[in-house]
Amino acid sequence: MSSRKFVHLHLHSEYSLLDGAIQFSRLGEFLVKNGMDAVAVTDHGNMFGAVQFCDKMEAVGVKPIIGSEVYLTPGSMHEKKRESGRPKYYHLTLLAASEEGYHNLVKLSSAGFLEGFYYKPRIDREMLEKHCAGLIIGSACLQGEVAQNLLQGKRDKAVEAVRYYQSLVGKDRFFIELMDHGLAEEKQILTALAEVAAETGALPVATNDAHYLSKDDAKAHEILLCLQTGKTLDDPGRMKFGTEEFYVKTPEEMAVLFDWIPEAVSNSVIIADMCDFSVKQGEFLLPDAPMPDGYASQGDYLADLAGEGLSRRLGRQVTQKERERLEYELEIINGMGFPGYFLIVSELMRWARAEGIPVGPGRGSAAGSLVSFAVEITDVNPLDHDLSFERFLNPARAQMPDIDLDVCVERRAEIIEHIKQLYGEDSVCQIITYNRMKNKAAIRDVARVLGMSYDDGDILSRLAGEADDGSGKSLLEMV
Repeated sequence: MSSRKFVHLHLHSEYSLLDGAIQFSRLGEFLVKNGMDAVAVTDHGNMFGAVQFCDKMEAVGVKPIIGSEVYLTPGSMHEKKRESGRPKYYHLTLLAASEEGYHNLVKLSSAGFLEGFYYKPRIDREMLEKHCAGLIIGSACLQGEVAQNLLQGKRDKAVEAVRYYQSLVGKDRFFIELMDHGLAEEKQILTALAEVAAETGALPVATNDAHYLSKDDAKAHEILLCLQTGKTLDDPGRMKFGTEEFYVKTPEEMAVLFDWIPEAVSNSVIIADMCDFSVKQGEFLLPDAPMPDGYASQGDYLADLAGEGLSRRLGRQVTQKERERLEYELEIINGMGFPGYFLIVSELMRWARAEGIPVGPGRGSAAGSLVSFAVEITDVNPLDHDLSFERFLNPARAQMPDIDLDVCVERRAEIIEHIKQLYGEDSVCQIITYNRMKNKAAIRDVARVLGMSYDDGDILSRLAGEADDGSGKSLLEMV
């Protein structure tokens, strides 16, 4: 038996948007301080934070376990209505035990948003059956199928659900979650959950539905829920969790909470040891661009395209200075492995212009590249303006080039469709952007939740701006 005591396998980070409040940097510090060397993140229906989670945990020596608490509809995920008397969805915990499991988790998450979205990103049993390899399944919280059946007195149905999930991943890869946040409904079925685990051979595992890091964060989490639902803190009908126990507890706290079934605490370590996958960031993986026959490499094609293009765009013979600059840039681009990237963007911009789609002349550091000008990515000759290439791409910094493209918003969809047709729809995606609330906006929102007037909230937000400007005073001191 491992000397380790407990691993959190059910945790919601700030990527459970406006619901979870756990930041990975603070989480890592807490785990190390309290002797926990592994942790799972199970954000609601998504994997938005997976890469950052792995980076932050590995930086402090904590093993990351990628997971998600998915929404499983009892009907078809393609149905956009609910039959009377049937639940909208159940919660289900999925953990990636391997690389195959991670890829299946990605597929399930994507399917939930692209095919099954109806208020929530939902999947169904059919989709889970297709993509269950490499996964470990947990019964989740009170909203899980097993718990819901027990609450309704349907013990046979609860056992049936357990056996179904075991049939997908095996007995040893389905675990029954025991949660105790002090809620009456949890107390009502805890013993029954343990009995069902014993009957079916499923591992009982103690989990805490962690939504914030420490107990002191409970009030801030209530405010976050009010932001999500548009309520104020004094609204008696607002969404609330019922207790202040939804935090990341220490192994000692979990041992005390489950002293009646100590194996449930140690079983968390067994599940964690089954998981062996983390997102590794290393070399950039870039696709090859289409190119004519006769070229040995993408770099050779880019060099020809740039040489011919520069002469054509200048409308005259290329000078020695321009040739040297072009060769210098091409050497760096090829050395860093980015010729395909330039070819892809070049084709895109040339196609847009040919289709009469208005595009910008060039923005940001990419305008400092003569190669970008030569292959018609930009319309700015950097030598005319003494622009530096190194601000855009520097071999001393192992970073991807960042080319900002300005295109007509009314015809943006045409460009995206062209890319899909050229490279295949399964090879093209749009990348989500996350915005964090800045101090001023956060203060205005919190003031509203606390029932303060708009004017008072605005005054506080302006004081926060002054504090940010280097007054040296905290907002509390300024108030």
